[in-house]
Amino acid sequence: MTTDPSIIPESQHPEARQKGLVIQADLGPYHDIPEQVEPILAQDGTAMWAPETLERLRSRKAWRKQGRYIQSGTTPRRTLPMTDGGHTKLFAFAQSLSEKAHRKIQQEQLDGRVQKWLKRWQKLELRMVAWGDALPEKEPVDAEMDLQPILNNFRQEKQRFVSLKDSLLRFDAHLDPPSMATWEKTLERYRARRFEVLIAETPDQDMELAQEANHTLVQDELARRDPLFLMPYWTFFGRFHKALEVVRFTQSVNDATRIHEFHALFPARKMQRRFTLYLGPTNSGKTYQSLQRLAKAESGSYLAPLRLLALEVSETLNEWGILCNLVTGEERRMVEGAHHSASTIEMLSLSTRYDLCVIDEAQMLGDTDRGWAWTQAILGVQAKEVCVIAAPQALPILKTLLKLTGDPYEIVELERLTPLEIKRQPVKEFQHLEPGTALIAFSRMGVLNLKDQIERATGEKAAVLYGALPPEIRRQQAALFASGKAPYLAASDAIGMGLNLPIRTLLFTQDRKFYNNQEHMLDPMSVRQIAGRAGRYGKNEQGYVGTFGIPLKQIRQGMQTEPK
Repeated sequence: MTTDPSIIPESQHPEARQKGLVIQADLGPYHDIPEQVEPILAQDGTAMWAPETLERLRSRKAWRKQGRYIQSGTTPRRTLPMTDGGHTKLFAFAQSLSEKAHRKIQQEQLDGRVQKWLKRWQKLELRMVAWGDALPEKEPVDAEMDLQPILNNFRQEKQRFVSLKDSLLRFDAHLDPPSMATWEKTLERYRARRFEVLIAETPDQDMELAQEANHTLVQDELARRDPLFLMPYWTFFGRFHKALEVVRFTQSVNDATRIHEFHALFPARKMQRRFTLYLGPTNSGKTYQSLQRLAKAESGSYLAPLRLLALEVSETLNEWGILCNLVTGEERRMVEGAHHSASTIEMLSLSTRYDLCVIDEAQMLGDTDRGWAWTQAILGVQAKEVCVIAAPQALPILKTLLKLTGDPYEIVELERLTPLEIKRQPVKEFQHLEPGTALIAFSRMGVLNLKDQIERATGEKAAVLYGALPPEIRRQQAALFASGKAPYLAASDAIGMGLNLPIRTLLFTQDRKFYNNQEHMLDPMSVRQIAGRAGRYGKNEQGYVGTFGIPLKQIRQGMQTEPK
């Protein structure tokens, strides 16, 4: 191997210089003396070496340019400190490998990783089967605790599988996805055991209704993208009994309609109520006007479609000095001395009297799965005054319900406070995003993937918002976006339900949504509801809506088509 003469200067030793040799003091940091090379001794005893016998040291990157590779874990021949505080590791030729040898070692190591992964997966499946066999002797809460470490390991192994699969592609190799049959079958056993415990205290005559309520919740679990998703037991317990109340109520309504009008079932028929219908598109001030009235009432309730929205209103009222409780299916935050509450609409107490109640997003009356909750609230809330917030398209059904109850009502029609413009072309690159942009996906995984892609492509932070986000994390993420510390937002369609954020541009990354085990194109109502979050009044003079990475046609059509 020849040395680099630009690095080794002419020797400072007279005899070495005369003979074309070098001494150790002549060497720069990128050359080394091999141990097996014997020195030539000068007359004064100084060790000298021929330049061609020296080893050239290079960094990993430099060897790579030479077509050589340094294996991971190789001990460097020398480590040089750098001016920025880092270090450069240097290696000799003997420590490097040809591309062929390097690829062979990598493949052998990968084969070993695959075998180890298969053994771990088999052991994990056996643990899952053993957990399922022990279910008859355990309470669901205890079984759930035992399951968590198994599921944590499952997710770790799935991630390792993805990593292995990506690595195998470099060698044109393939690894079949692991079978989920054992896992799904075992979870079926758990769900059966959970239902067995739930109905232990349910009267026999309610068995059919209990099965219906349980089936609804299980279908909700199975519809999640995570194939092993299970609601926490006490969450399922609460939702089960609430769902059981719903199916009982529905049955009582069906029975009542054969005798007299079902709205007569509600105690609210014994009081005089007055309704104000706030109708308008998103960002028209409907919610603000209603909350101003709620804040002035001696007692009141705010009913929201989402936990996030109920949380936002409860925080707003408390900031205004109006003590307000928070009541959702997942949590209760009771504030001492509070006469106001903000809750998800399913948590409405039909036996409590209020001075004023605000019912938000009432166009959800037409929702196949949850419309009953808005119907129940409008027919049954015991409030002297009721403010109903809805899109204009909900007016006909609202009139029908209020004609049924006989309650007087006033209509307040509002216009959007800031203009909303459709972008001419889809945005195709993350680098082209402008600050204040929100990208919309329809799953938690989709939102988190967007966050990762935005941050890697732009080098800027991206906030995230989706329905299941814990309250303290939601506040933190919303504050990051509102302050500009996170110029971008990755969010689910949850932001379409009234969450106030300073979004200037909103881009759909999908024009289809998966629900009821099927994929559906976004309808005009959904498009307008979500798109309307762009251009917040007081923060932006105008809002923009468009798409990212998908055609604009469906979103433009939804914006231009009058919802039914």
